[in-house]
Amino acid sequence: VELTSPADKWEHQAALATWMTTRDTEAGRLDEEVRREADAVNSQMRSVMASAELKDKYTVLVQRLRALTTEEFLRTHAQELALLAPLPEAPAVNLASVTTGRAMVARVGKSGFAVPAAEAAAIFRELPDIEKLFRATVPAMMSASLFWERCFSSKFYR
Repeated sequence: VELTSPADKWEHQAALATWMTTRDTEAGRLDEEVRREADAVNSQMRSVMASAELKDKYTVLVQRLRALTTEEFLRTHAQELALLAPLPEAPAVNLASVTTGRAMVARVGKSGFAVPAAEAAAIFRELPDIEKLFRATVPAMMSASLFWERCFSSKFYR
């Protein structure tokens, strides 16, 4: 900012301070409005607010220019949002009834990792992702005994 005359210096600084305060207040109000809208829409908007780049785009395209609606913005940036979306929380699982890694290794010994169908069903019931992995890899990529050996020796079961 260039001050036009030394005599009006304080008047210009006061006007500049007022303008800066107004700008900051308006920016805060706009951020609060965006946050309220984010809570109303869904977790996709939380992902938008978490990304500085998407937040800026949203502010310009939806809030200021009103070139897009919130729904159109979310559809347009769906791929970016999918990458930013938080992973779901893992459910609490009680595995007390399932034989775990070391116990399974001790029980099976050197005969291989032959898991009884009832125990496999119990594991799959408690951990559906293990079942998905099992179905995707056995027998196409590895044998069932190799799958269970790797599964029980993984950090997941220790």
